[in-house]
Amino acid sequence: MHILLVEDNPGDARLIKELLRDTRSNGFDLASLPDLESALDRLARGAFDVVLLDLSLPDSNGLDTLAAVHAQAPRLPIVVLTGLDDEGTAIRALAAGAQDFLLKADVQGPLLVRALRYAIERKRIEEQLLLQSTALAAVANAIAITDTEGRIGWVNAAFCRLTGYATEEVIGHNPRELIKSGKHDATFYKSMWDTILAGQVWRGETINRRQDGALYTELQTITPVRGADGKISNFIAVKDDITARLQLEDHLRLAQKMEALGTLAGGIAHDFNNILGAIIGNAQLARLDIGPDHPASESLDEIRKAGQRAKDLVQRILMFGRQRQQPQGVIELRPVVEEAVALLRATLPAGVELVTTFAADTPAVLADPTQIHQVLMNLCTNAWHALGGRNGRIEIRLDGVTIDAEAARTDRNLRPGRFARLRVIDNGVGMDAATLERIFDPFFTTKPLGEGTGLGLSVVHGSVAAHGGAITVASHPGAGTTFTVYLPAAETPQYKAATEEAAIERVSAGGQHVLYLDDEESLVLLATRLLERLGYRVSGHTRAADALAAVRADPAQFDLVVSDLNMPGASGLDVARELARLRPDLPVVLASGYVTDELRAKAAEVGVRQVIYKPNTVEELCQVIQGLTGGSRRT
Repeated sequence: MHILLVEDNPGDARLIKELLRDTRSNGFDLASLPDLESALDRLARGAFDVVLLDLSLPDSNGLDTLAAVHAQAPRLPIVVLTGLDDEGTAIRALAAGAQDFLLKADVQGPLLVRALRYAIERKRIEEQLLLQSTALAAVANAIAITDTEGRIGWVNAAFCRLTGYATEEVIGHNPRELIKSGKHDATFYKSMWDTILAGQVWRGETINRRQDGALYTELQTITPVRGADGKISNFIAVKDDITARLQLEDHLRLAQKMEALGTLAGGIAHDFNNILGAIIGNAQLARLDIGPDHPASESLDEIRKAGQRAKDLVQRILMFGRQRQQPQGVIELRPVVEEAVALLRATLPAGVELVTTFAADTPAVLADPTQIHQVLMNLCTNAWHALGGRNGRIEIRLDGVTIDAEAARTDRNLRPGRFARLRVIDNGVGMDAATLERIFDPFFTTKPLGEGTGLGLSVVHGSVAAHGGAITVASHPGAGTTFTVYLPAAETPQYKAATEEAAIERVSAGGQHVLYLDDEESLVLLATRLLERLGYRVSGHTRAADALAAVRADPAQFDLVVSDLNMPGASGLDVARELARLRPDLPVVLASGYVTDELRAKAAEVGVRQVIYKPNTVEELCQVIQGLTGGSRRT
């Protein structure tokens, strides 16, 4: 034992040395210094196990002496040795870090040795407990220690962060008094207590409530702690907040469902698109056959329009299932809003009034109509939920607005310029300032657990930002909410699409030979009639083997091949691969109702020039064929 004695009285120093030398214990190494300055200098070089300290020194006095030594060597145990018999000083010394307080008049050899050894051991235990306490306090998991009645005796910082309560607010309270959510019944808690009172570890998920009222889910482990007598004295609960993880798992399950829906939709689309293609194409041909003045022309136009709407609906279902973007184009917003409103009117309760206002000065925008449709549906659904099951009013306003530099400063995503402005206004419960600050945060929701993912408005925000726009929200509790979406006005002029008849009239075919392959006979007949009418020569086939046999017989006779993707026996990719072997320069077009990035990549690998959606309109098919054949016969 290496002891540093700090004592300015030579007689007292000799007495201490003699007491330690006369004791039966061996292994003591004593160094004696008469003042604080030299003691601090020596302590800076270390190599001591304990300090035996007189408080009254030539250069220091009282508890200041103890404080200076403790500051220099905070890990060393200090035993105060003084001639001052003052209980108050003794208590203050122990509180200031001393391990023991000895009176010089009472010191004897065995007592001194025992005090030094106990001081070293107590300091070791104290540091060990401090390390354990520090470690527990720093653990990322929330930890609470309770007595056998469930009253909290200690919590770490993570517990306070998780629950929102300060330490002084929870000590002495039962957790169920503070964070009970009402989501678990008495049977649940009885099972928990039966387990831990029996000395067993309980593990499970619990739904609790933070101080601000928000619910969260935690994975909790409660372990009984036994005292020296073997009886349970405390319980230690370790809690892991798994709310975000569960929301991510829900999002993953939703994504998997959407992927499955996309796969299912892709399968259905093949047959459904073939039917639509036959309806749309034959209506177009019939319209051309009878001329514009025939009584049936108006009915044929309506058939074609209805087929086109069905085609667009299928494409939107496919886009939704695949969760991917469509190319943006210059569009008018009013038709998109009207379509969404028509769907909303069919789904909203009768007590919810849906009102629309359209301004004539609304500019066109460069946008993906599917995403804008989803943005509006999300905002209106959110407005419906804000009504809280009551009758109410949702208003949709669409107009144009010019943002100047001063107005743009109100939102960092806004910039000066001309915008289309879309507003969704409800007279629901409204939101407070704290909710407004987090309204667009992913996974933030004010709905009860299990009734919302908190992804809707974050997706809306992302979609609007992807279009170069901005979204703002204004709300007050009890005063309703207004969401405002700003979309930049399109710089490209808006042109109306040419009619199918005009598109066909512009085609100048020079007898090019097209091989058309589809397992649906009605589509082969339709394409044959259409293309022959435009001046092409057409070889139509419903079997891949027959089409390939025709090319093998005379590869040079064909100028273009249009093939369906999904066919019995061989896919369009198989056909394209074999055609590339037979005649590498022969242009091949694939048609499918389920076009993905993966399909485009595979098609490019086997030499396919273009992939088009089914059903394709007359104009689309004509444009593709004319573009790849160059409008004249190959030589």
